[in-house]
Amino acid sequence: MLAVFCGSLISPLLGDWVAAFSSLMNGNGWPLDVGSIIGKIFHVGYTDTNWFTPDGNPTQVFIVDATRIVLLLTFLIIAWMIKIAWKKHTTHSL
Repeated sequence: MLAVFCGSLISPLLGDWVAAFSSLMNGNGWPLDVGSIIGKIFHVGYTDTNWFTPDGNPTQVFIVDATRIVLLLTFLIIAWMIKIAWKKHTTHSL
């Protein structure tokens, strides 16, 4: 499982691992694929990464980033609530 996750994290451009390692060893860096996890976070393959158009409308990049922020905040709030509940449980059970 860990190997699959690591592979999808740094998936090279077009899935060509040999060319990616060659590029890395030649000092040209690792060419990330658009579908890799890091590639998605850094918007690899997007030509325009602005959050808003010149007339003020949000772009698809903004919607994706806002959704990621909301999901991250939701996870952090739930983790914080679990921590509080665990502390109450351990102090009251003694």
